[in-house]
Amino acid sequence: LFLINAVYFKADWKTQFKKSNTQLEPFTLDDGTKTEVQTMIGKVDLSYYNDEKFSVIKLPYSHGKFNLLIYLPEEGYTTSDIASDLSTTNFKLLRETPLSNRIIWLPKFEFTFDIPLISHLQQMGIIEAFDSNKADFSDISEAELYISKVMHKTYIKTDEEGTEAAAATSVSFGDTSVGPSEEIKIDRSFLFAIVEDDTESILFVGRVANPLIH
Repeated sequence: LFLINAVYFKADWKTQFKKSNTQLEPFTLDDGTKTEVQTMIGKVDLSYYNDEKFSVIKLPYSHGKFNLLIYLPEEGYTTSDIASDLSTTNFKLLRETPLSNRIIWLPKFEFTFDIPLISHLQQMGIIEAFDSNKADFSDISEAELYISKVMHKTYIKTDEEGTEAAAATSVSFGDTSVGPSEEIKIDRSFLFAIVEDDTESILFVGRVANPLIH
């Protein structure tokens, strides 16, 4: 028995990048080494603000009120330093700041990520559901069920046209037998989030440490 929860998102940029402008540009990895990655370069509509540790850049999609937020650490900080500060994002300021047409350098990236979640759920207090002797799913089935596996998998692709992202969480049951200048350069590790304006809901969040890793 599997329970699967999935979300899918696909949207074009409000201002698309020209593929002819995409070129190899240096990207600094966390260890200080540089690698060349396919980087989109374009003059697009965006808004941003600077915090003490990072800059937040908002790239709007063409329909609705969805945006890609990029969190670029300031010099001297890393994505690990700023990850806990994402909850302090000033969404109101981003909404009220008029869009400006700015040149931005943004690496193309595409990757998948999956992780087992049982240990995380147990830390949150869900214990008996994973115990074959104590689990009670009698409202689902007369069989003596317990949760044997919880997997979460995500996918995201960002290119000149926009972003495609998907995520799914599956639960398996077993029985008891088993700051930017005029040009904004995203040229080092950054965090990103796909956010809806009105509710400030985060659909996807992630980290790009190396755009070459899929």
